[in-house]
Amino acid sequence: MQTIIISWAIFYFISISGVNGNLPKKIYGGNTVSIIDNPWQVSIQIRNQHICGGAIISMNFVLTAASCVTSQPNIVYGNIEVLSGTNDLTKNSEDLYWKIHENYNPHINWINDIAILKLSSSLYYSIYRQKAGFPVTITNRALYRLTGWGNNPETNLMSRYLQQINVKTISPKICRPQYYKEYYLGDSQHCLFPRITTAQITWGNGGSPVMMARKIIGIISTIPLDSQQYPVIYTFIRPYIDWIKEIEKKFEC
Repeated sequence: MQTIIISWAIFYFISISGVNGNLPKKIYGGNTVSIIDNPWQVSIQIRNQHICGGAIISMNFVLTAASCVTSQPNIVYGNIEVLSGTNDLTKNSEDLYWKIHENYNPHINWINDIAILKLSSSLYYSIYRQKAGFPVTITNRALYRLTGWGNNPETNLMSRYLQQINVKTISPKICRPQYYKEYYLGDSQHCLFPRITTAQITWGNGGSPVMMARKIIGIISTIPLDSQQYPVIYTFIRPYIDWIKEIEKKFEC
């Protein structure tokens, strides 16, 4: 387990603390999984409290949701840390920097809800800490899954260990007229449901990766109050891959 310091930027960088480890969104009713099987998973924390998930995309960068680190485009949360290399939330964390998508807008249903965190020191790859990739092709027949730390809605207690659930995705063309007629959904805002009806994605899992094998399909963005009746919205990654690579290149030094 490794701890790191983070900072972030919209058009500039601000120093804040981080861990190489809005409201929290979480998974409830999933299965406990090992970090060895999900070595890209991280916990984003404020004062050692889990608020969001994220995914390692290189030894220097973590991908998450913009809504995890800012309430408004020009207002950033302080004392943010990232915990990596463990499925246990009781471990210690690290520091970083970040870049929020310049067109992120929480007032238009959190469109472009994506951010890149730059770690203040590089990660050391191991069986517990590896990067997730981006898919070349995507098929609707593939099995998608979501990992994160879950809050039991009955006890309001956070799970200590990393959880996983299988999910089914819905394209914006189907999701928008069926579930969100009164809201604007952009083409990169896709929807998903847990495949098991008793499972829930509850507050704390924003920023967690939607995975197809070892590839990131999306990042959890917004979660309805009733996630069993209405689908969760996630940011579909494919339109942002060039942006991600550009930010990595720009801030690699």
